[in-house]
Amino acid sequence: MFRFPRPSLPLVAPPTTASVLLRWLTVCVFLCLAAATGFYLLTALTEDISSHRRDMNAAAYRAQIYFDQREALLRYLGDSVVVGDPSAPSSEGVRQLPLDGPGGKPGQRLLLSPRAEHTLQTLQTHLLLVDAQGTHWLAGGQADVDIAGLPTLHVLRQRSGTLAGTDPVYWLRAGDAGVALAQPVQAGPQPGQWLMLLLDSAAASDMIDGQGIGGYALLDRDGQPALSSLAPRLDSAGWKALQQRQDDSFGVLWSTGLPRGVALVKGVGNDGWRLVYHLPPRLLLGDMATSLLISSALLLLAGIALRLLRHRVDRQLIQPALLQHRRLLESLDFSSTVIDLAPVGICVLRRSDRQLLLSNQLLRDWLGEEGTDSDWQAPWRGHAGERGRGLEFTARDGRQLQVLHAACRYQDDDVLLCVFHDISRHRQAQAALSSARQAADAANQAKSAFLATMSHEIRTPLYGVLGTLELLGRTPLDARQSQYLRTIESSSSVLLQLISDVLDVSKIESGQLSLEPASFSPRELTESVLRSFAAAATRKGLQVLVCTDPRLPTRVLGDADRIRQVLGNLLSNAIKFTEHGRVVLRVRLVQREGESSVLAWQVTDTGVGIANEEQAR
Repeated sequence: MFRFPRPSLPLVAPPTTASVLLRWLTVCVFLCLAAATGFYLLTALTEDISSHRRDMNAAAYRAQIYFDQREALLRYLGDSVVVGDPSAPSSEGVRQLPLDGPGGKPGQRLLLSPRAEHTLQTLQTHLLLVDAQGTHWLAGGQADVDIAGLPTLHVLRQRSGTLAGTDPVYWLRAGDAGVALAQPVQAGPQPGQWLMLLLDSAAASDMIDGQGIGGYALLDRDGQPALSSLAPRLDSAGWKALQQRQDDSFGVLWSTGLPRGVALVKGVGNDGWRLVYHLPPRLLLGDMATSLLISSALLLLAGIALRLLRHRVDRQLIQPALLQHRRLLESLDFSSTVIDLAPVGICVLRRSDRQLLLSNQLLRDWLGEEGTDSDWQAPWRGHAGERGRGLEFTARDGRQLQVLHAACRYQDDDVLLCVFHDISRHRQAQAALSSARQAADAANQAKSAFLATMSHEIRTPLYGVLGTLELLGRTPLDARQSQYLRTIESSSSVLLQLISDVLDVSKIESGQLSLEPASFSPRELTESVLRSFAAAATRKGLQVLVCTDPRLPTRVLGDADRIRQVLGNLLSNAIKFTEHGRVVLRVRLVQREGESSVLAWQVTDTGVGIANEEQAR
């Protein structure tokens, strides 16, 4: 079943797809800008971290050189221990420090050259001897250090043998904040004497510390800080994360799922100590403050601009398009309603194959549903679109339909719009009107024939009356009889004129009135007509004048009786409606070409005349 579609209109307009897509497009663009900003910040952060990493590596390299020099110095001093006769000559300036105490060998001593002493002072270190009797200063001066807090022989023996290799150097904590390097004087499982090189804590801290790279810490093999500047900056969770890093590494320090900064871990010595540089997030944020502020401001401005642009596009493009779309839907709905309620049948045929596309209910009521046994397959369908706009056919129910068609476009296709009119009543009215017209014509002809017959029959005896009156007027009559006779003759003439007019009317209606041209004199015709009304004008006291054009032809060819009849009517009315004054009859030559002449008669009077509203009629 083909029907005209009626679009449904929502009561409340939901957000359109275009608005949603525009909103998502704005979000996507903003996310792209945010991603670009994040990528820029990440690049800047990476570069900043790389710069700090280079600084950390440089500081760690300097620290490693610093500790390697002191380890080498301790090994040199350990190699300077000799056993022999103390009275043997030695090089000039070399001091012999006896090491033959408890646990030492007889004649054992340390040969300390001036260069070695100078190196001890230059490297800000102090040489000590640890044996069963305690800890003793050997060279490099005495530092402001509590000797009781230094590692004892028992502690050193516990560490003995824990390091592999030749001439191992043991790293030890010297009190609460200090570092000491130790090496046994004698080889064996339980050495009785140890050389200890005590490092200056302040000098070591200054060497380890790097400017602008955050905090540092020197961790022993147990992960406890020997030297550190991180104590007030790093909490216990951060320390725990640092202590878990045993190998050399660089990266973000995570703790409890939160970043705690960036840390560089480097091993120093061969005793498992580690040097740690930590870059806190605060320092990184400080370096990135300008970039963060500029990027955030630009991103905020971009977000505001995108929002304003989205509102502008939505108000100037999408909303007008939505309004136009709703109006179009309303127009389609209105058109569909009008077509459904139209008092004519309407359908749409595809022009190429005459396929039915649409139809309204009234046409389906007239022709039935489309099928092989309905009026849809009548010849009108095949002839639609041919030259000539109107087609008529009779439906199966006897209804007479007229089809009008017009070519147009519908849904990107060439179609024919066909409109069906029910002309059954019109044809019936035409037939009834034709019958009534024929009956009226017959009645009119009968009336005209009757009038013609009656006027002829009445006029025949009237001629006899006029003839008898004329004969009676030739007999001797007294004055009264003559007056009566003239009255009878006047009345009879009027009656004859009336009958002649009725006869002329009947001839006009029946189409039998014809002109009978004959030769006559226009001047004589005009004067004779005027003389016939002179007596009536004289009785009313009116002047009757005639004016003739001297150029009038002597004789013309025409129907003088009809001209006399018209002039008589005009003069009669002029005299009848004029109470005083005059009546003038004029005749003039209007145009003359060869043998043809155009004459004009004119009657004027001083009476009331014809009203303006009657002149047009």
